[in-house]
Amino acid sequence: LVVAGKPQPLLDVSGLDRAAAVQVVDAGGHVGVLYNDLGAHAPALDEPFRLVRGDLAVLDGRGVVTDFDSRDPYGARVAAEGNPQPWWRQHMVWLLLLVGVVVFMLLAARVAQVRRRRATAAQGH
Repeated sequence: LVVAGKPQPLLDVSGLDRAAAVQVVDAGGHVGVLYNDLGAHAPALDEPFRLVRGDLAVLDGRGVVTDFDSRDPYGARVAAEGNPQPWWRQHMVWLLLLVGVVVFMLLAARVAQVRRRRATAAQGH
């Protein structure tokens, strides 16, 4: 099972019998289902099936064996949605950069203040 012509297969289905691949496809604004038998014999589908996650599934006689999202085959998007990070963790780099700039500005202001005091003290003595 190869997705989008990529050289690395998403799933090796060679040697399967009584299994099928089902994919939801979109062409010309029309949505449909593409069905392909994977072995010499088609699976006996007694009940309707449902794609829960993704647009690609492998079926056998019991129904959906596994399903994939061809746009996110490794589930990174699903994992991110299932475990959302707080706002501050998503923008940690920018927050650290902002804190660094503020600390640098405070240090620069302090150095300028010390130099002014020394300059006025040197003129006064």
